[in-house]
Amino acid sequence: EMLAKAAGIWSWTLQADCQRISVKGDTSRILEMPPTHLGEIVSRLHPDDRARLGETFARASQEGGSGELDCRMLSPDQQWLHFHVTFQTEPAPGGGFLVHGLSQDVTPLRAALDGALQNAERLRIALEAASAGGGEGEGKTQSVWCPDTVTRLLGRKLEFPKPD
Repeated sequence: EMLAKAAGIWSWTLQADCQRISVKGDTSRILEMPPTHLGEIVSRLHPDDRARLGETFARASQEGGSGELDCRMLSPDQQWLHFHVTFQTEPAPGGGFLVHGLSQDVTPLRAALDGALQNAERLRIALEAASAGGGEGEGKTQSVWCPDTVTRLLGRKLEFPKPD
């Protein structure tokens, strides 16, 4: 249990009717109390993730199977947390399938990945700008020439104001 809490993991079982869920593990970071109804979790899902998760788990509860997906949930302090979810099914008494899953809070990992991607983009732009070379300017006519790469990186052409 301590390991699961340290790793930000909690397990759950979704009933075949896709309405009831039982949760094991510490969910205090995302829910004020352990949920017993799926609606309590669904209400915290990011709007862009709700339909995809609903379709995935409805299909799993009817057809069986296993899978992995990522989703976002709103924490009690109104922060979006990122979760990696792994699930598998087993036949349920009375038909359908129980969906057993593990959800892991990967928010710190996601933040590190996003930061690395942003830094890679900054580095790409800096290297491209460094290779763009210089430009030429002429003070008397107040004209300037620079490579197309510089214009593209700046998002505009360099222009001097007209003298009064």
